[in-house]
Amino acid sequence: MTHFTMFCEIAEEEERVTPALLIPLEMYAQEIGFFDHLVHLQLGMKEVKHTVLGKAVTQILNIAIGSAYNKDIDTELRPDRQAANVVGQEQFPDQSGINRFLRSFTPLELEDLALIHGLTLRQYGEVSRAEVVVIDLDGFGLLAKRKRGLDFRQFELVFRGRGHVFACKGYFAHYPGKEGYHVFVAYTGQYGEVVAYLLDPGNVSPRSRFYDLYYQTLENLDNPEIRLLLRFDGGITSGGIIEFLIDEGQLVLSKGNNSRTSRRLARRANNDTWEWVSPNQQANDLGWIKIPSCRHRVRVILLRTFRRDKVVYSHLILNIPAEVLSVKEAVDLYNARQTVESMIKESRRVLWIGHLRTGHYWGLQAFVAFGFLAHNLLTWFQRDVFGDTGLGDLGLKRFVQDFMRLPAQVQKVGRTIQIKLMVTHADAHALVAAIASINAKNFGRQLGLPLIWGPAFRGAKPALHPMSLSP
Repeated sequence: MTHFTMFCEIAEEEERVTPALLIPLEMYAQEIGFFDHLVHLQLGMKEVKHTVLGKAVTQILNIAIGSAYNKDIDTELRPDRQAANVVGQEQFPDQSGINRFLRSFTPLELEDLALIHGLTLRQYGEVSRAEVVVIDLDGFGLLAKRKRGLDFRQFELVFRGRGHVFACKGYFAHYPGKEGYHVFVAYTGQYGEVVAYLLDPGNVSPRSRFYDLYYQTLENLDNPEIRLLLRFDGGITSGGIIEFLIDEGQLVLSKGNNSRTSRRLARRANNDTWEWVSPNQQANDLGWIKIPSCRHRVRVILLRTFRRDKVVYSHLILNIPAEVLSVKEAVDLYNARQTVESMIKESRRVLWIGHLRTGHYWGLQAFVAFGFLAHNLLTWFQRDVFGDTGLGDLGLKRFVQDFMRLPAQVQKVGRTIQIKLMVTHADAHALVAAIASINAKNFGRQLGLPLIWGPAFRGAKPALHPMSLSP
């Protein structure tokens, strides 16, 4: 027999804990009109309590707050009626509704999502307004955990529960023999924006889909004045692709696809022209030479890397003269590809794109599209709202996991958001200081936690305006 007494009750609606920056993210998206573009999604499914627009918004928000699975909608989003009201819903749809939503997609609706991605990028992205932009091309794998299934949707027959449709064996690092899909992305590390994307079965190589991604990138940018510098690794490089890009008038910086070619070039290199570009790497500019399957001469920089007791040779291919880009600058510029590698890790471990929400092939493509829409929305939210604070330079992983998801009680009164954090560690104090600095800078006085945006904000820096707020 126990000798203590317990009491338990359900918290009131306004007392429930919610991710601290969920409602500010929703208000930001509403202010810039981000969700308005989702009206272009014409999905032929029955609407009873929730519209197609509402379900699309729910899926994006579920990814943006770092939820690992769609089942988290029932625990993190659905109980929060206040957050639902901000985006014009009485209550968020449940997990089963979102699952049916994803399984309803066909290639026609995927075209709608590609259109929406391009529209949002052109209106809010910085990449579409640049003169020269570095675009990284890379791919990553998504493993299918269940048995492969078949899809007969083209015959109006859908067999559910058969596993992941069209999942195939392919190259998945550290997972030989596994089945899954490949995602191929065009990303700009300068602005942290995903420009274009493709998803294919695991046996489709990025090189075979290069031209599709290239033209998708041009279509999304929709600016003939932009000159691209396309940067990619040896998995994409071929003489035909290099020749095509030079004919297109684009700049190229890629890695050679064959280490045997690098060793052969090393035998021809002048030993007196090696220069150190890092503590364990030397480079040698071989000048402009011919490469197989390319009628243009290209500049080749040979690299040799010292790893313990062996030397590893590789080479870079580019069409930028030495007068514009020195050897060390070219090597450093190529090594800056780590930004796309970081984005891939964030997509897997922050937005949890690797946790496939459906086995339906078209639904999976839709989920990946929503994932990259959420990625860009978070990038713009962090840039425009927290860009002048210490939070503006954080990586997406730290921003989402350590600040976006801070447990808080949030109240929205008119245009004012009052955030009461439920923790007191260093990250909580950093968020309080960041929001206070935003308000202090724009209001000229210290104002606690409210966040306010001016109604005329459309993609530029937010115009915060004073209101009668209590500290």
